[in-house]
Amino acid sequence: MESLYTTYYPRLFGYAFTLLNDEDEAADVVSDVFEKVLKKWNSDELFHPNSSYLFTMVRNRSLEILRHDEVRQKYAAAVAAMPELAYGEDNGELENELEMLIEEVNKLEEPDRSILHCHYFRKMTYQETAESLNLTTTMVKRHMLKIFKNLRTALKKEK
Repeated sequence: MESLYTTYYPRLFGYAFTLLNDEDEAADVVSDVFEKVLKKWNSDELFHPNSSYLFTMVRNRSLEILRHDEVRQKYAAAVAAMPELAYGEDNGELENELEMLIEEVNKLEEPDRSILHCHYFRKMTYQETAESLNLTTTMVKRHMLKIFKNLRTALKKEK
């Protein structure tokens, strides 16, 4: 596995960088690919990836990141183009909703509070959040769904 890493890492990094134009993202993509390969390598003795397999994994992961960024940019552009629709004419209403949201977040119990903090304030992925809090990624996703459901419910009650 080590020879596979030393042989292909520079080429895979270059390919990811070409697609993403971001060194940090490219390094993350290649690291994710090798992490998946290592897990599969350890679980299946017959698994021996070749270069096309590795490049395909890097391409697919890079495209996934680009699609996600594109969706975020479209959403931000739509909100910026229609601030009166997104926030209403009255900024006081927005401030009240924001205060209520802050109060509800402060009421969260552990691990919900830590999960929200890691994911949104420290900009960690679900995987990184799970590792830092000794949880599974699935548990982090479930907690996030529960948190948002509770926050939506609380905001609807106040209106």
